[in-house]
Amino acid sequence: MVIDKISLTKLSFKKSTMVFCLLVIFLLIGLYIRIYHLNFPSIGYHNMKENEYLDQAYFFMTEGNLLHKQSFAFFGLNEGTGYHEEYAEVPYVSYLTAAAWTLFGQSLWLPRLFMIFFMLGSILLTYFIVKRLTKNEYLALLSSFLMTIMPLGIYFGRNIQPESPGLFFILLTAFFFIKWLDTNENKNLMYSGFAFSVAWGLKYSFGIIAVPLFFMLPFKEI
Repeated sequence: MVIDKISLTKLSFKKSTMVFCLLVIFLLIGLYIRIYHLNFPSIGYHNMKENEYLDQAYFFMTEGNLLHKQSFAFFGLNEGTGYHEEYAEVPYVSYLTAAAWTLFGQSLWLPRLFMIFFMLGSILLTYFIVKRLTKNEYLALLSSFLMTIMPLGIYFGRNIQPESPGLFFILLTAFFFIKWLDTNENKNLMYSGFAFSVAWGLKYSFGIIAVPLFFMLPFKEI
């Protein structure tokens, strides 16, 4: 009996070590395939969208006005101020970029690196969420790997846009919500609510995560 327990413990340790190594490999692959030409200029339709957030960060730094979004492309409009307030979302990406530039100097690669880090965090969160929902280690690893190599996840996972941090905070919302269901600890619900508020602030459409979570609410207990 003791021997069986020792064998099970060793098997469990080997399995957890293998899973840890695979996740590290996924993260390294994810970093490698997104870091190529990290400092390349923003050229192209979707890449040009980066310039809007970079411009906002530049004006946050130079003018100190954190309440209005400005871009060079919009100068001549709104009495020549460059203001463009047609999107009401909070410019978290530009705030983060401005803070990074203030600390480390202006560059293209630095804010893109932050976007990559958010995407790598999404790869990890995908594993934990799928494992909890399915109780299947292999399916969780497969989902995490697919998130690693997903073409849209590679492209938007490095662009200076709300998509990468938005996906991270959507998954973080689900992660803490499921943890709240398991533990009934209100702090997890608070963390989930905070993550949701950030995701929703980045882009209103990211609030879609509330739909599946609504149907997971323990209505009988409530």
